[in-house]
Amino acid sequence: RVLAQASIGVGRGAIATAHPDTDDATTAGSTAVSQILATLGIDAAGYILADGSGLSRHNLATPATLVALLQAMTTHPQAATYRDSLAVAGVSGTLRNRFTNTAAAETLIGKTGSLSGNTALSGYLDTPDHDPVIFSIMINHGNQSGVALREAVDEVVALLTQLQPC
Repeated sequence: RVLAQASIGVGRGAIATAHPDTDDATTAGSTAVSQILATLGIDAAGYILADGSGLSRHNLATPATLVALLQAMTTHPQAATYRDSLAVAGVSGTLRNRFTNTAAAETLIGKTGSLSGNTALSGYLDTPDHDPVIFSIMINHGNQSGVALREAVDEVVALLTQLQPC
């Protein structure tokens, strides 16, 4: 975790030493990520970066903030690279075993996240009868199993695949 933060901080010129301590890496990494998000037009009021790892319960972001980020990345010069880094439903990554034999298979690309009592899925969904959908679904403080929470999210995605034009 510290190495990832240091890498971001060093890559953005925020840390001058070769072996920063944890506090320096955390500060530099979080600052670098905040600066990148600002250049994308992401409102800092929609997220809190505690350590930049993505694994801390103190890192917070609203679904609206993640949708804004996904939207911003559709026109970014690295848009294709970014999309290629995401998991494909029923095909690859953390979505490899999800949405198989459903309308979302191969048409949903996204990023999952989970901690005890929490699950999330954010991404892009191409549907045959509607414009592409950018979405972020989060369940926090769920009192059900991780499997039940994931199934609830998958049901919402299944509904999104049925969208019709207005």
